[in-house]
Amino acid sequence: MLKTASNKQRRTLRAITLWCRENRHQPLDRQHRQLCRKLRGHYAYYGITGISRPIISVRHKVLHIWYKWLNRRSRGGHPMTWEQFITLLNGPLYVPQASIVHSRRVAKV
Repeated sequence: MLKTASNKQRRTLRAITLWCRENRHQPLDRQHRQLCRKLRGHYAYYGITGISRPIISVRHKVLHIWYKWLNRRSRGGHPMTWEQFITLLNGPLYVPQASIVHSRRVAKV
């Protein structure tokens, strides 16, 4: 079974965390557009047949990271609940699902 190297996955999530922290004050639509672009790039590079679980895991962790930093946007405001966040994701801020982009060919000997 293939697996994404854990250090590569950690590096991706660290970069997303840093990006979300630095850009949390940008408008939601701009953040959404950039995160979708980053996720599609990750899927395109690491989306190989047989390693769908790590790809799905990255998407799930990215959503949690984004949720965390969106709730740190204002000091006195009310934080967004997870249910409100999911409602946004199911509506105008749809984030692409993890997808397998490349198929792995097994060499015959």
